[in-house]
Amino acid sequence: MGTDWNDALNWGGTLPGSADVALFSAASYVSQPSLTTTASVGGIWDTGSGAVTIGGTSALTLFGATINSNTGTGMEVDVGAGPLTINAPLVLPNNQQWINNSASALTVNGAVSGTGSLTILGSGLLTLSGLNTLAGNLTVDGGTLQMPNGSLASPTQYVGYSGTGTLLQSGGVNAIGGIGGQLYLGHTSISSGTYYLNGGSLSCENAEYVGYSGTGSFAQSGGAHSVSSNLYLGYNSASNGTYNLSNLNGASQLSASNEYIGYSGTGSFTQTGGTNSVTAGGEPGENIGLVLGSNRGSSGTYNLTGGSLFCGGPETGGSEIIGGLGTGNFAQSGGTNALFANASNLIIANYDGSNGTYNLTGSGLLSPQREFIGYEGTGSFTESGGTNSTANVILGSAAGSSPTYNLSGSGLLSSQVF
Repeated sequence: MGTDWNDALNWGGTLPGSADVALFSAASYVSQPSLTTTASVGGIWDTGSGAVTIGGTSALTLFGATINSNTGTGMEVDVGAGPLTINAPLVLPNNQQWINNSASALTVNGAVSGTGSLTILGSGLLTLSGLNTLAGNLTVDGGTLQMPNGSLASPTQYVGYSGTGTLLQSGGVNAIGGIGGQLYLGHTSISSGTYYLNGGSLSCENAEYVGYSGTGSFAQSGGAHSVSSNLYLGYNSASNGTYNLSNLNGASQLSASNEYIGYSGTGSFTQTGGTNSVTAGGEPGENIGLVLGSNRGSSGTYNLTGGSLFCGGPETGGSEIIGGLGTGNFAQSGGTNALFANASNLIIANYDGSNGTYNLTGSGLLSPQREFIGYEGTGSFTESGGTNSTANVILGSAAGSSPTYNLSGSGLLSSQVF
């Protein structure tokens, strides 16, 4: 086989077209294909153990075909196949799936564009490192999508729609946007999705759901993560969402308009470093801030051992609600939890029937404007270390509420107590 993809002699006399499958089945190759002009093919099927590299600067359009009984497939790499690397640009005019069931890597360095949606399946690794712009949605429902550099833009992204998927970003820019554009980790009740942000930037113009109806996990050890709307951990009942924020790979930054840890399900946020900024933005009445255990039956936990949590802003105010209608637990043994000075409240057990606890130990620093312990529900503040600096501590604000404040050890309280 020669190097020219567009030479029919290199394909046994017939150049594959938009309804055909380009098959690579050899154990080794003397030469590698390269696109000298634009070409179209239904799909690419790699079954051989030989390494394949598709080069060239002209675009290859993948229409999607039936490969190995899998309809709508743009690429498939079978078990035992060698690595497949594509350096040429790819165009996706139709919705399609890419499947890697091999232990070898599927690497796409060329830019991916087009109007179609892309679904990643299989058990293997797919690496995207080009300048990728999708008009359709991106779904990772099997294996791992790795993004070491480059850029990725799509309206909505699902990591674990009805299966199990992982997205690993160590660099580059991932921009989720457009009308209705959102990020879902663990979309359905049987799904599981994990996002690792080790570097680069991730931005979402709308909401993010870590555990929408299934199980979602977000681990940020570096880079910048910006959510223009709300961040939800454990959105629907029986869902589970976790977020881990650390500085293992650099100064991590997270910002969101409002954060709901356990909205109707179970949510857990662990912060050992980095900065979490909750701007309390949105329309009037929607500028809440941080809520643990939002709805009835929900449960939310925040563990702060290092780094900084900032809530509110000069125009929006903002509150931290530990137990909205459900159960909330905030444990702080280090770091800083700072609410904007002029219009900020820490509310523990906001509504009747809610439960909220705040445990301050170690070297933690807490500084809200006001604290309501047991606003309408059962609220408890236990301080055996750290510093609680606030203008007012208000124990119980409604008939039937149950407030408790326990101060012991090296804990320092700077406040008026009512």
